[in-house]
Amino acid sequence: MLELIMVLSAVLRNYTYLAVVSALLIVNAVLRFTQEQRAAGVVEALRKRLQVNARVFALLMDLTKVPLFRRLQIV
Repeated sequence: MLELIMVLSAVLRNYTYLAVVSALLIVNAVLRFTQEQRAAGVVEALRKRLQVNARVFALLMDLTKVPLFRRLQIV
């Protein structure tokens, strides 16, 4: 929407509006970039804190299909 206003301001030779809208677009882009970087940092911090633990219960597995040496390691 602001881009359209910029084009119309340039066509109508209203350079004051063109400058104001251009400044708004630049500020908007800088703020959006800053927020994206901050969000990416938060996601990375959450990934580092996330610890996935899994337990394998031998009772749920069909141990007859597992070779003997693997059964000893699992149990």
